[in-house]
Amino acid sequence: MRPRTLEDSRTRTQLAPMWRVICHNDDRTTFEHVVRNFIANFDMTNSEARRCMLEVHRTGAALCGVYPLETAEFKLERATAMARGEGFPLAFSLEPEEASPPARGFGGKAGRS
Repeated sequence: MRPRTLEDSRTRTQLAPMWRVICHNDDRTTFEHVVRNFIANFDMTNSEARRCMLEVHRTGAALCGVYPLETAEFKLERATAMARGEGFPLAFSLEPEEASPPARGFGGKAGRS
């Protein structure tokens, strides 16, 4: 048995898996609310939020951002609570980033916060 060296005993740090936050279209949530929600919860500029809102409207869903799981869950919960607080049924979902990319999507902001 050979002695362990410093190199042998190193552990590799792995980044947390990333998760996509997806927004889904509905027939009741106003465009204005969706834009405000994206700006407040996904750190989008006004023009980014408008582009993403139009993508949701035209295709049925769009990517709001990619985050570590805890951050993605927090943003999803906050965005959903904001919608419900204003009486809208706006829905969000999570999917692992390694899943095949959606054919559509804004792209949003990615962060490791």
